[in-house]
Amino acid sequence: MAPRLPADLRSEDVTFSGLSPAPMSRTGGLAQGLLRALLRASEVTPQSLPELTQAPLAATIPEQPGAMGHLGLADRIIDAPDHPYARSIGGLAAAIMQAAPPKRGQAPAVAITAPLAGQGVTTLSLSLARHLSGRGLRVALIAGGDTAALTQMAGLDSIAPNPVTDPRRPSTFGKRDLLSQTVLIGAANAFDPGGTLLSTLRSQTDIILIDAPTPQDLTKTEVQAAILTSRWGACRAAQAQSAAETLRTGLPLQTPILNALNACRGPLMSYEDQAEDGAHSAVA
Repeated sequence: MAPRLPADLRSEDVTFSGLSPAPMSRTGGLAQGLLRALLRASEVTPQSLPELTQAPLAATIPEQPGAMGHLGLADRIIDAPDHPYARSIGGLAAAIMQAAPPKRGQAPAVAITAPLAGQGVTTLSLSLARHLSGRGLRVALIAGGDTAALTQMAGLDSIAPNPVTDPRRPSTFGKRDLLSQTVLIGAANAFDPGGTLLSTLRSQTDIILIDAPTPQDLTKTEVQAAILTSRWGACRAAQAQSAAETLRTGLPLQTPILNALNACRGPLMSYEDQAEDGAHSAVA
């Protein structure tokens, strides 16, 4: 059964990116435009990001005790913009801004997910939040899955359960300036039945990022607005086929996308295969 959408989330908010799944909206023209923008942002991925295409993203983050063991690479992104991971984050941020540009009082909600758990979604979510904050945007990062994981990786003792009643920001926790415009929010009250909190966030921030470990977790957070920033891999063809079918038939978004993702449980393709696959997709 499709999840219940918050009252102020519309079909126009629903966008998909990553392995070239097509965005879905009531108007095919908008969907095609978003798809073109997202494809442009992803065309360089197989050639320039071998460590991101060869293994799960989590494997590229140093496994050291403490939050900075995870965030050390994210910190260096700001100082080394030519780093492959930095280019990936920059490309994803550009895709988000093209696909769902912030509007005053109508901040888009974007969920970051991957076909399988353990692929570094929380690291990616936090990196994107830091990157967008560094560009001067007001970002709300919601823990849609494991709140404790997001708290630990952010180097915080706790995160605000409700920014309306407790509008703490990471700067008050002594975190770095790049997070000063980011609100970190626990999952418990993020999607209240009346949609009050989400509505408030949309009016007070420029973009809402939701850390959702797998697509199935989107149903738990009751959000269908999603960008699939997962990976280039064996599920690319299944997702592309599902996206084309979704656009052609106008079927509801949730079922075909989740069906495609459920077919993504095979091994990742080799880097060479992914690069070739990406080149074919760019030509197509």
